[in-house]
Amino acid sequence: MADESAPPAVTEPGLPPTVAEPHPSAGFTVGAAVASIARPVTFLRAFAAKYAPWISLGLGVLARVLNKHDIQFAPKAVALLVVAWTLPAIMARLLPAPRAGAVEPGWRRAVRTVGAPFAVVVLYKNILFFLVPIWFGAAYFPSLNMGAPLVLAVMALATCFAHWYQQAIIEHPVRRVLWSAAVLFAALVPALEVMSFASPRVSLFLAALLSAAVAVAALRSDGASILSRRALGGILAGAIPVALLAVLAAPLLPPVPADCLDKGAGTTIVNRNLEGRAESFPTGTHRVYAWFAVSLPARYRQQVIYRWFHDGKAVGAPIVTNIEGGRSGGFRTATSKVSPAPGRWRADLLNEANQLVARVSFDVTP
Repeated sequence: MADESAPPAVTEPGLPPTVAEPHPSAGFTVGAAVASIARPVTFLRAFAAKYAPWISLGLGVLARVLNKHDIQFAPKAVALLVVAWTLPAIMARLLPAPRAGAVEPGWRRAVRTVGAPFAVVVLYKNILFFLVPIWFGAAYFPSLNMGAPLVLAVMALATCFAHWYQQAIIEHPVRRVLWSAAVLFAALVPALEVMSFASPRVSLFLAALLSAAVAVAALRSDGASILSRRALGGILAGAIPVALLAVLAAPLLPPVPADCLDKGAGTTIVNRNLEGRAESFPTGTHRVYAWFAVSLPARYRQQVIYRWFHDGKAVGAPIVTNIEGGRSGGFRTATSKVSPAPGRWRADLLNEANQLVARVSFDVTP
């Protein structure tokens, strides 16, 4: 039935009847607005759920590139690690889980179940992304000391999978302790050499001793005070063998914080720089140098050892010298062989803990 109250349409001669336009607000509803917003939000959530680990990885790499923390940041990394390790226990005391049936405020539940775990994951990720380049920089490829940096890289990648990392590591006390002890060891090795200028062997021993002692203390379940004589004895009994094992395994680890910036074989040294660089030299070459440029922290002095090998066999006595840190181009040092015989030659640069800093190889052709 037609609406009699509606005014009649006015039509001029020769023109079609006019149609009244609806009011601008007639088509707007809250539900339509929510639906229009929900679509992109749903898309972003699905995108984040699918690509969050790789986004996190990219942000971690970008932060590492932009921050450009050098070895001097190592003590701060140790402090951040202590915060990451203890934060779950602190939050458990400050914001314990509510009793059964109790109503928990939304903000409190968000901080306890989302905010604190997220902060822990971010702290571990930042620490590992700082440590990985330092350990890779000290490693020599190809050699066995690449193993430790690869393990750290896998651990750093694991922190990018935040959901898995929280469930598999953070929420399991024993796994979290062992994980944290490994990261603490990796952070203490450069930190001790920066703060105390300790030798590589001493730094490895102290780093392993401290990280193992903290882990043993954290895993104690007898409830006794760790300051008692009996508890301290038990902690040391568990930590000292780990520290000794770390010293014995030193040749398998990179010589952190030493970093070989350049190396090569040549026929002359001019102003401490290598000249006549080559990978092969003819028989009768008067002298061939194995030259290295090694970076160390400022004011750090380290003893290094040269070892020569001919066709895979050690020749001559080890040559001991010292290198110093704080130079932007690295400390330049060299050793040489006079009239080397035909064959494959190799010069290894090692520190006092028998860790491989760098290696130079060349051939002498008949």
